Amino acid sequence: MENFSGTAGNSGDQHGRRSHDSNLRLVSQVASLSGARLKDVDGAAFLRELIEFVPAVVFCHDMDDGDRCLFVSKSFEDIWGMPRSALQANPRAWSELVVPEDREFVEQRFHDNVEMGRVQEFEYRIRSTTGELRYIQARFINLPNPSGDGAHRIGFASDVTERKLAELEAYESSFRDTTTGLANRTAYADTLAGMLSERDSDAGYDQLYTVFIDIDRFGRINDTLGHSVGDEYLRKIAERIRSFIGTRGYVSRVGGDEFALILTDCNEPSSAHSRLIGLQQALTQPISVDGEQIVTSASFGVSRFPTDGDDPGSLMKAAELAMIRSKTRCRGSLTFYEEELTSRITRERLRRDMDLRKALKNEQFELFYQTKHHGNSRALAGAEVLLRWRHPVHGLVSPVEFIPQLEDSGDIIDVGYWILDAACRQLALWRSKQTLSHGFSLAVNVSAAQLLSQDFAEKAIAIVRQHGISPETIELELTESAILADPDRAEVVFDQLREAGLRLAIDDFGTGYSSMSYLRRFHPDTLKIDRSFTCDCDSDETALGIVESIIQLGRTLNMTLVAEGIETQAQADCLSRAGCDLLQGFLLSRPVPVDQFEQHISGKPAP
Repeated sequence: MENFSGTAGNSGDQHGRRSHDSNLRLVSQVASLSGARLKDVDGAAFLRELIEFVPAVVFCHDMDDGDRCLFVSKSFEDIWGMPRSALQANPRAWSELVVPEDREFVEQRFHDNVEMGRVQEFEYRIRSTTGELRYIQARFINLPNPSGDGAHRIGFASDVTERKLAELEAYESSFRDTTTGLANRTAYADTLAGMLSERDSDAGYDQLYTVFIDIDRFGRINDTLGHSVGDEYLRKIAERIRSFIGTRGYVSRVGGDEFALILTDCNEPSSAHSRLIGLQQALTQPISVDGEQIVTSASFGVSRFPTDGDDPGSLMKAAELAMIRSKTRCRGSLTFYEEELTSRITRERLRRDMDLRKALKNEQFELFYQTKHHGNSRALAGAEVLLRWRHPVHGLVSPVEFIPQLEDSGDIIDVGYWILDAACRQLALWRSKQTLSHGFSLAVNVSAAQLLSQDFAEKAIAIVRQHGISPETIELELTESAILADPDRAEVVFDQLREAGLRLAIDDFGTGYSSMSYLRRFHPDTLKIDRSFTCDCDSDETALGIVESIIQLGRTLNMTLVAEGIETQAQADCLSRAGCDLLQGFLLSRPVPVDQFEQHISGKPAP
């Protein structure tokens, strides 16, 4: 039975307890006037009439006469749904409506209780004659009969259903995630503890797997589409996980964009691996929210009982570390915990996160430059600006490792403005030295969060003007997905930037939506053909056909075409013949720091 019992001294607030005690004193007065004496004492009728208005059930029983009901107030009929007269025929009729799970408890605490002079308090449940479940709080005391013969049990019973349901809802809410309706981290840990306890007592259980799931780059959804869309997306992700797992596992949301599973029906790691790969694939399928088609991946971390831990804390920590390994190695991957992760990943990830937050303030970011060349002449046309982090201990950190963290944290917005400012400052310096050709321009990447942030266009234009450079020498590169995150907002920003004279480019063209209507709507100055097409254009006729189609499209819309990822001479020649305007890639130049770039553009050998 669920325990609803209380003890004197630990239930209710002080105000409520004073009220209860006052009621008991009132009942005591009525009890002393019970039976025939009530007819002979002045004021007895007044007291009885007063008690009829008390919302609680006031009662008095004769303990020496089979618990015969001497008095019960009218509230009994309202709460129990039976007439008071029923208690005359059967003094225990009220307890017959107590739910079966609580009857033994009520029998012990009430009918079998003969302790004198001590206030008793407990809670139980009844099913009224109308079928309603009600929670009752009883408070009574056994007192000697004032006449000296026998004893009376006097007290009251209150309907506390509304309060109890609110308490139960609050209790359940403390174990439930309000956004998705799934169990939360606390409930997950409690459930895991219970499952582990069962396995400790019975060696016949299958292996247990703890799984942590992180939705990759969820922060971008909130930043670009809003938190209401983000919440709805999480609800649909939760439903997709729950539908896939079914009754064969336990599902919980343990953090902002993190979910956790408990799998108990996989005998071998290979079985768990196959099942989780299936779930990963299910989570990559598009989800429609508020007219938006959202596609993401998920990184998984898995730990096993008892191999990786024998308590909830150690298993959850192991699964979380394995998940971190998945995110740092390759988003959208799955990693089983290994012991060597504990010491290395924990320290490195935490230290890296802390260091990254300080990198901008400590001037650890720097710009690298990768040249762009005319397709036919190979003459220098410009460069793309690329962010690098020079860590004081680890040296250059790969952008793959820290850019996603900047995006997830939202710091990419401030860093993005720093990049644009530093690039404009450097371009102004080169212009003052007259070291560049007239048409030289710099391309600066803009994140989705930055594009959709407040006053982006105004701030970007102000930065360019502050350095006194021609706006057409700065080209802002955006991916298709960044633009389509909020097309209406993006169109307004594009118009503002174009009116100020800045050039606009769509990066990685061909890998996103590639909608012709959007090209006509936004009319960018430049299309950058993704490396996934250019890398095989010299050996794959299909790839070449796609590239030629994109180039023809660009020509029709009067756009400049840039081919990325050129690594071989054959690729460069192929793209030049196809009519590509500009080439960029390792064949022509790797991204290099400013001093090496200056050596490159001056034609002088590096020292």
